[in-house]
Amino acid sequence: MMKEIPNISEAMAIMPFTAEYGEQYSIIVQDDELIKVPLTNLKVLDHQLRYIGSSMKGAKEAAKLILGSTSMYPIVAKLHPKIEIWFPTESIRHTTTCVFLSLNRIRDIKPYSKTSSIVYGYGANDIVVPVPDTKLKKRYFEAQKYFSVIFLNQQPKTYLKAAQRKLIILKCAENRASYEVKWNNPKDH
Repeated sequence: MMKEIPNISEAMAIMPFTAEYGEQYSIIVQDDELIKVPLTNLKVLDHQLRYIGSSMKGAKEAAKLILGSTSMYPIVAKLHPKIEIWFPTESIRHTTTCVFLSLNRIRDIKPYSKTSSIVYGYGANDIVVPVPDTKLKKRYFEAQKYFSVIFLNQQPKTYLKAAQRKLIILKCAENRASYEVKWNNPKDH
């Protein structure tokens, strides 16, 4: 039986935490609360994925299929009622420093130092991650691209045919961001 893990839908980040004697935990960063969980951040995400019939391995394979060659794949943790995408700040092999961030809960990313960034959420908790802002923004934009593809794949085909556009601009009120997705209409060729 799995220990009780809070729903991560309202979380901005899942941060690794190593206790005094080497025990691995995660800190789930929500808008106004920090929750300590006795699992690694990978196990927290894997637990969430199993509720939707997937796993970390399956989510990585899906991202690889859609995004192609990349080293740190975003993870779709939920599709309904809203798409939830999480992305790692660095290689997941770095178990003591890799933070997972929720695409939907990030307001802004700014440099904090030469080697770290500050991530602003929509609540009271902002976090500093040990990754330069240029690298972190690259991962953020890759997660946005993945979101766009997933969103378009969920739209009814009649909607896409009716649009008759080569460029679809999606506006996501939740992230307050715009995404441009090129759509090749077979009738145009």
